[in-house]
Amino acid sequence: MGSIKKGMKVIVTHKAEGGWVRVTSGSLTGWVIEKGNLRRHGPYSVAVYGTLRTGQSAYNVMNGFQQKVTNQRLASSSLYQMWNPNWTFLTNGPKTVVAEQFQYSDAKGPAMLKKLDIYEGQLKYQGKPMYTRQNVYLTDESQSWTYKTTSFSEKVVKNSGRYISSGDFLKRS
Repeated sequence: MGSIKKGMKVIVTHKAEGGWVRVTSGSLTGWVIEKGNLRRHGPYSVAVYGTLRTGQSAYNVMNGFQQKVTNQRLASSSLYQMWNPNWTFLTNGPKTVVAEQFQYSDAKGPAMLKKLDIYEGQLKYQGKPMYTRQNVYLTDESQSWTYKTTSFSEKVVKNSGRYISSGDFLKRS
């Protein structure tokens, strides 16, 4: 018998009749009714793939998280780098991109999303924003907010940027 905090990420390992699922979170394992207790994403889940990742130049922006999951992958995506090595862009694509997934509490989440919207909204080209916040799928079927190229900036990035075939910002050189 145990409990986990609201918003913590769990992994469903088995499904049973009657809507029951076996879940694990860290060292805890147990059975719960799936309906009403589990969702594919928290309202304040954020996946990052570039300078906001652990140890990178803007990681300090990500403070105050409730949980962090490393070694995640954003599904159906590609990664490009522009002339500045820290300007990395997530686009639609056939592969996956390495990410870290942060979960923020209901109390801290709204302020964090606002802070990230301001931070990511600073980069513009021809007066237009390069990023937009979008809800995306990760390969573990969870969902998170992330900052992807806009339809305008995706064309610019794919025409002018360098494709990062590894899908990993840390291996972009």
